[in-house]
Amino acid sequence: FTLEAMVKIIAMQLAYFYDGWNRFDLMCVVGTLVGIATGGEDGGGSVIGILRTLRIVRIMRFSKGLRQIFTAFILSIPKLANVCGILLLLLFVFAVLGIQLFATTADL
Repeated sequence: FTLEAMVKIIAMQLAYFYDGWNRFDLMCVVGTLVGIATGGEDGGGSVIGILRTLRIVRIMRFSKGLRQIFTAFILSIPKLANVCGILLLLLFVFAVLGIQLFATTADL
């Protein structure tokens, strides 16, 4: 990624900084290099590695089908939150029921 950023900066000069994705890539590269320079445990790559996965979102500009799938996923998140809430409520009810049924012990 460092080599890619350097080649792009040399080729595009100031136009490199006009694109938001290029600035994002440069931020990831600089963050990784700072992490390595400061001697971080994993080279500062844990957070930067997570951010690098967001680079995949860039592909969605070119693929209409992938953009539709991603939009459907984003729109389904609130519905999934409702389903998770109901499942947690059901878990709580059965936990209380289990405590009430099995909390007592027999005297020996």
